[in-house]
Amino acid sequence: MKAYKTLLSYWLEILIGAVLLFWIDSVKLFLLYFLVAYLVSAEKRTDYIRKLIRVAQVANEGKLMAIIKKLKISKEELDQMGENIENNFTEEQRKSLNKDMDDLGL
Repeated sequence: MKAYKTLLSYWLEILIGAVLLFWIDSVKLFLLYFLVAYLVSAEKRTDYIRKLIRVAQVANEGKLMAIIKKLKISKEELDQMGENIENNFTEEQRKSLNKDMDDLGL
């Protein structure tokens, strides 16, 4: 059933690829079309994952803020907890985290 839905959702791309390959009889045009279609598809997947991660992050932040409010934790206590977490990082972990943050543009 899933394969059927996939074929239906990509019917236009499949049709264009079939026309290029069978009726126009050009493998080069088909490969160029396939490359462009693949890159567009990869961009859509990347954008979907980015949005999914962002939604999950906002949901987690909301839950965390609700817990903080319910437990009546002060800003000073939060700052102290953050410092304790930072102090428990090894230098290698800190470098790895900084590298990941730079790669993500944070």
